[in-house]
Amino acid sequence: MNRVARIPDVPHVGRGWIDHFDPRLRIVAVVGAAVGIVVSTKPVVWLLVLTMGLLLAVSVGLSWRAILARLLPVNAVVLASAVLVPGTVWLGAGAEGARPFDVSVLDVVVEIAAKSNAVMLWMMGLAGTLELPTLGHALVHLRVPRKLVHLLLFTVRYMHVMRDEYRRLHTAMWIRGFRPRCNGHTFRAYGHLVGMVLARSLSRCERIMAAMRCRGFRGQFHVWHHFHFSAWDGLFLLGAAILVAVCAALELIA
Repeated sequence: MNRVARIPDVPHVGRGWIDHFDPRLRIVAVVGAAVGIVVSTKPVVWLLVLTMGLLLAVSVGLSWRAILARLLPVNAVVLASAVLVPGTVWLGAGAEGARPFDVSVLDVVVEIAAKSNAVMLWMMGLAGTLELPTLGHALVHLRVPRKLVHLLLFTVRYMHVMRDEYRRLHTAMWIRGFRPRCNGHTFRAYGHLVGMVLARSLSRCERIMAAMRCRGFRGQFHVWHHFHFSAWDGLFLLGAAILVAVCAALELIA
């Protein structure tokens, strides 16, 4: 007796409690959280939003390794600012007769680090699990210009294609005996490499656009299912209102 194999249902990738909320609301919350964190002035507020952002990022299913990998570029910029801020203070100290380091450089660097890491954690927690088509659909609903949305979608979609093209050309250079050195030949070789990557990318873009036009693309992606607010979104707004009230109270009292 022949049995018909039944393919099991594939669960939604990255489906968690945060995915029950409207993506439009999550994107607006990211922008609001970033603005609120940047304008805050009290260290206790920075500590609160930093802790809440870390808990949020962990609760949505992001691993510690993924969180650290995404925070690494941010903290690299913070370290660069730790080097540049003292020089800025020294350059601006003599303009108005002020003495250097009247403003604590360490306080400025700590503020930059706390705010930037908090913004990144909230961004990962609220929008880090959004799939690319869902993100583009939500941005269109939020009246973001369609050309910008298309640019974002195609950039993320074909970024790995440009990376693979670069690796293929670079491997070909190494097979032919190229070894980078600090000389004019190396600079010219890398200039030609970048030019070839851009030329091949332009050619690929033209082929992709021609293929999309042949399939009826007229500058708009059509979707079947649209977003709707639910009771989950009411809970989201209630939690956001409570957090905003707590932060506002700490700004006034602390």
